[in-house]
Formats: sequence, structure tokens, C-alpha cells
Amino acid sequence: MDILAAAMTIVILGLLYWRMIRRETPERIGAVQALVPLALGVVSMFMGGLATVLLAKALGGMSNMISGNNGFGSSLFRSFLMAGVTEETAKLLMILLALAILKSRVKNVYEYVLIGAAVGFGFALAEEFYYGDFGAEASAEDYVSLVARMISVPAHMTFNMVMAEFLGRARFGRLTAGARGLCGPVDF
Repeated sequence: MDILAAAMTIVILGLLYWRMIRRETPERIGAVQALVPLALGVVSMFMGGLATVLLAKALGGMSNMISGNNGFGSSLFRSFLMAGVTEETAKLLMILLALAILKSRVKNVYEYVLIGAAVGFGFALAEEFYYGDFGAEASAEDYVSLVARMISVPAHMTFNMVMAEFLGRARFGRLTAGARGLCGPVDF
């Protein structure tokens, strides 16, 4: 079942990313600009995991975070704090690193969005393979896990696209603010 989920992730997100790259005009982005953020996305998955472990230690240990009060509120808080914050922060840092590395090559907001998508794609691929239990017999829990992961995987890419778009708007809006005024639209 996990192999199917991984294959679907690669195909769906891969086609989406490939299509986004092909729509870039007038100049297409190069391999470096497409692959560096993807690799940094893979790194961000491990950074997020390390940050989660360190945060759990700082808050009283991993066992307390996992087996503590099982109420809905505490579960929601732990999920948000232990996964959402650490993962999204790690991905944001990798987007910023990718933008620093590719500073001279990025020329518009759309390229920022592509970088965000690539970081999210790399993160989703690494997470899919890390959490996948390849070769196991499928159970009801596996099907629930598959559905949950198929919803969350595109979310990684989407959240990063939104973060990167606003970083790009901030960057290019600031550069052209004198010519258009501060409230003018940002050209893509």
C-alpha cells in the first residue's frame, strides 16, 4: 500500500511540478534552479524531524508528548506544535536558503512559487519514503494512513507555494514600489 502511495506522490506532484516549469516564459529555468530547491526540501524533512525531537526534549521528553493527556485539545496542540510548526519552519528556512543560493537567477514572483513548490515536493517525497512501511500487508489502518497522507502530501507543496509567493511579492514589490506606489499590483 505504501508503495502505491509513494508512486502516486511522485507521479502527481512530479507532473504538477513539470507542468509549472514548462509554463515559465520567456526563459525556462535551468536544471540547477529546479533541482537545488528539491534537494533542500529533502533536507528540510530531516531538519523538521530533528527540530521535533529537540522541541520534545525541551518540553519534557518525547514520551510525555506522545502519551500525555489524550484529550482532543492536547492532541491538537501536540500535532500543531510537534509537526506543523517544526515542519513549516524547516521548509521556510530551506526556501530562504534556496533563494539565497539562486539569488541571481530568480527574476520574478512565479520563480519564487516554483522554488516553494520544489521544496515542498522534496519534503513530501522524503516524508513519504521515511514513513512508508514498504512490504507490509495492508490493514484498515494502512488505508486510513494512505488517505491521510494523500491529503497532506499536496499540502506541503501548496503551503510552500504560498510562502514563496508572498516572499516574492515582498521582494519584487519593494524593488518596484517607487515606480508604482506601495499599493500597486505585483506583476507575475
